[in-house]
Amino acid sequence: MIKSPVIVLGMHRSGTTLLAKLLQEYGIYMGSVKEQNFESAYFLNINEKIFRFIGAKWYDPTPFEFIGDVDKKNIIKYIKKSLNSPKTKFYFNKEQDNYNFFNIDFIWGWKDPRNTFTLKYWQDVFPDAKVIHIYRHPMDVAMSLSKREIVFSRNGRLKWFYNITKSYLKIGFWVERCPALIDIEKGFSLWEKYTDAALDYSKNGMGVLNVCYESLLLDPTSTLCQIFSFLDLEINQEKINKLLK
Repeated sequence: MIKSPVIVLGMHRSGTTLLAKLLQEYGIYMGSVKEQNFESAYFLNINEKIFRFIGAKWYDPTPFEFIGDVDKKNIIKYIKKSLNSPKTKFYFNKEQDNYNFFNIDFIWGWKDPRNTFTLKYWQDVFPDAKVIHIYRHPMDVAMSLSKREIVFSRNGRLKWFYNITKSYLKIGFWVERCPALIDIEKGFSLWEKYTDAALDYSKNGMGVLNVCYESLLLDPTSTLCQIFSFLDLEINQEKINKLLK
């Protein structure tokens, strides 16, 4: 049986990393080469190039509001071309070299907050994908973004150079920081753009599971059962208990 991917999306600092790690520990293959936020380098690279193609950035997704039919077709064409590349950084052993993204017979997926804006193109390629959107209280998100940028700015130019060099060597590019997000209000505004975009999929009749980050923390067993049920996975309580230790 061919397995469609599990696509995880949501605002940055909203629990996408935690969710992706739990999914992987439960047996969902989330890629081999990952950057520090547990994002598959392969799919992150594709999403990042889509963002750059239309002039968007992770901290400024506004250009997605003005994409026309021609750009949409070009983006989908680029995704399909990338997925048909003979070699990727997604697989992790020689036994999987005979797989491509359209004949995978095990459950797999990837997480990237950028999926929030590129999902409409991915779903053209993977119409049966299982999509999970995780959201978190906006004030917590804005404060987390602010704290990260403050810490980053205090590390100085040498630390900055070290980080981007390490990122480039591992995934082929580096992700820009956004000092403006030190301002809590700007972080809140960015949260609003991501969350509105993600919730629009459900409003438009797309089968997306919306998961509250706080629920995952306060009632992890029930929340994980809901997630695994949505993914048509067998609920293994013993396995879930091990995840939560």
